[in-house]
Amino acid sequence: MAMVEYLMVALAGFFGGALIVTSGGGSFITYPVLLAVGLPSTIANATSSVGLFTGWMTSIPNFKNEFVANRKLIQVLLIPAFIGAVFGSWILTKTPENIFGFVAPVLILFGALALQFRSSIIKLGNRVHISTHKRRIFAVAVLTFFICAYSSFFGAGVGILMLACLSLLDVEHLVHNIAIKNAIVIVGNGVAFIYFIVSGLADAPLAIAIACGAIPGAYIGSKYIHKASEIIVRRFTVVFGIVASIILFIIRLI
Repeated sequence: MAMVEYLMVALAGFFGGALIVTSGGGSFITYPVLLAVGLPSTIANATSSVGLFTGWMTSIPNFKNEFVANRKLIQVLLIPAFIGAVFGSWILTKTPENIFGFVAPVLILFGALALQFRSSIIKLGNRVHISTHKRRIFAVAVLTFFICAYSSFFGAGVGILMLACLSLLDVEHLVHNIAIKNAIVIVGNGVAFIYFIVSGLADAPLAIAIACGAIPGAYIGSKYIHKASEIIVRRFTVVFGIVASIILFIIRLI
């Protein structure tokens, strides 16, 4: 593979890393680029997940206090997150290439729409009233299983879905919800990271190229997001996701 293609993948990793810690949707960037350089769809998806995982890890130092404050809740949710991630990763390794090639554009479109209507999704979650705190935690744990299964299978828009899920709980500050969401997603993507490497599904050189871009991208994104227009970033991600899903679907039909 030519050096220019590795540079293109690293650049996609940079923007993807910036997106996952801001508006979400980093795979909208990396997945189509990996297809463009010749990877099959399932390998491209696994490679994208492995490479972008390094970007998620950069958020850990910025949420240490929130992690400690919500330690018990995070520990409860880590169990369904782990099991769901294993299940989703296993499904991906068993999904035929031709089927995933058609499923992926639909999932990208789903993620873009989840990002576009995230406020409505979170409000819907807030309207769901469960009588006791234990029942709320149980409902969130069940939803966490399915969200992490989806995350390890593809993952577009997973951050928004996780925030909507957590809105069922009465967590006082949004930043605490974001920290809990990041902890759960990191565990889910960490399982997928290990599973895809051990199974050999990810392309290691290209995953490293994505990581080289995702690490500085996520760092810069998390540091300067308060100076950028969240609306503009979100709209760009949504439009890019919709356009990418349409193009990928057309390519599969040709």
